[in-house]
Amino acid sequence: LQIKYILKDIEKYKYEYIFLCGDLNALPNYEEIQIIRNSGFLDKNKEFTHKEKVILDYIFHKSDSILNVESKVIFKNFSDHYCLLNSFRI
Repeated sequence: LQIKYILKDIEKYKYEYIFLCGDLNALPNYEEIQIIRNSGFLDKNKEFTHKEKVILDYIFHKSDSILNVESKVIFKNFSDHYCLLNSFRI
């Protein structure tokens, strides 16, 4: 329900680019992540973002423009969650 509420609220805003980022505590195959993807958001990361060797942290993007996205984990020793960096080129 929280993801649906967030996505509904995001739709109020009309921007060329939308980014949705965070520690969602959800694996890529969980319903919450599928709802986000089915709402038109894309993500690029395929690396583990948690010390338990799972993906829990995401940088989603949504745009009418074509974006070239690169994603990588850059730090692993500050927290149990790793630092995820995405670069976007229009």
